[in-house]
Amino acid sequence: MRCGSRRQSQCPACSSLWAGDAAKLGRSGFEDADGHPVAGYRFLFLTLTAPSFGRTHVVVKWERDEGKRCGCGATHGRDETALRGLPLDLNGYDYAGQIR
Repeated sequence: MRCGSRRQSQCPACSSLWAGDAAKLGRSGFEDADGHPVAGYRFLFLTLTAPSFGRTHVVVKWERDEGKRCGCGATHGRDETALRGLPLDLNGYDYAGQIR
């Protein structure tokens, strides 16, 4: 079963598959709403990363990730889902920034 990761370090097989799909999409070209090839334009893939609002607890989702240490120093198991995403420092977390 594929994990769907795009990271080479996490899963070489899935990242290779994703890279191949992205390259195929780029080579095949793009079509307009009527199915005609779009020419004369340059297409780019843009990846945006949201800013961090503060560190949060890391709770593993997959068996292969068990044993990863959280920023609090503990190792949280898959059954501790209530901690996932909870800020490590409740007073220092930028709640207002996250809401904006």
